[in-house]
Amino acid sequence: MIRGLPVISEDDEETQGFLGDVLIHPDTGALEGFFVYRYSLLGGMQELFLSSHDIHSVGTVVRISSADMMGDPQDVLRLGILLEDPRTVMGQKILTEKEGTYLGRLSDIQFDTRRMHMEWMFPKKWWLTCTPIPVGEIVRIEPHAIIVKEPLRAVPVEQEEEKISVPALTEIVPKPTT
Repeated sequence: MIRGLPVISEDDEETQGFLGDVLIHPDTGALEGFFVYRYSLLGGMQELFLSSHDIHSVGTVVRISSADMMGDPQDVLRLGILLEDPRTVMGQKILTEKEGTYLGRLSDIQFDTRRMHMEWMFPKKWWLTCTPIPVGEIVRIEPHAIIVKEPLRAVPVEQEEEKISVPALTEIVPKPTT
């Protein structure tokens, strides 16, 4: 989880704030960016938005070129549609497609830091971490849940399969003559 990591500007090496929630596009799985929280001079908390395109690197800190890369989320035009979309990703219930089995709530993700794209989902039930789910298993994201394919189940073998006899290699390939 990267929530809480400091955001450092490379132009002055100052901490500009701390990462908050991630904004994930529900149709593509792309990380659009992160909300960044910083303390204001008046003692309050200021919420800013940092586009994933403006991030130089992610490690123990998040590096950006300057504090000018962050702005008011309401001022970023392309965010309007995503912020109003009822299909959220983080914290959402995860259900299977056919049986509607509850697999937990999405509590964390793994993402590719180069492409800024979600790769794995980590659901939790209560405080227990459940089996990770690859993003390729997502069928669709609805306002009430993330719908995934049914997990594979072991099928008991009812009868032993016929044994196939395979000829020895010496029967197929003739011995070389010297």
